[in-house]
Amino acid sequence: LVGHPLPAVQTLALDVLARWGQPPLLKYRKQLGGLVDGKTFRETLALFDVDAQGSTLAADERSLLLPLLCRLLFARLTRRVGRGSSKSGMASTRATVFAFFGG
Repeated sequence: LVGHPLPAVQTLALDVLARWGQPPLLKYRKQLGGLVDGKTFRETLALFDVDAQGSTLAADERSLLLPLLCRLLFARLTRRVGRGSSKSGMASTRATVFAFFGG
């Protein structure tokens, strides 16, 4: 459900996962929630450092957070907002996500 296109469903899924009590999820809960929120998406993504060299993520955190992060960002890639959503807005979001993965 984390990969669902609706932000409300993603937020609820993150809440359920946070109740699971894994330390990396609890540590990065705010940042993951910022990726779901459309208003703080770009700022949160810019501050989220997942690079293998110099990353703030430990190896055990990476194994749990990267699949979750990929699902959140893939849902963001495929999300259409509203009936008359602009293609330029979607293209801008896609460019941001691809730039994040590209380094």
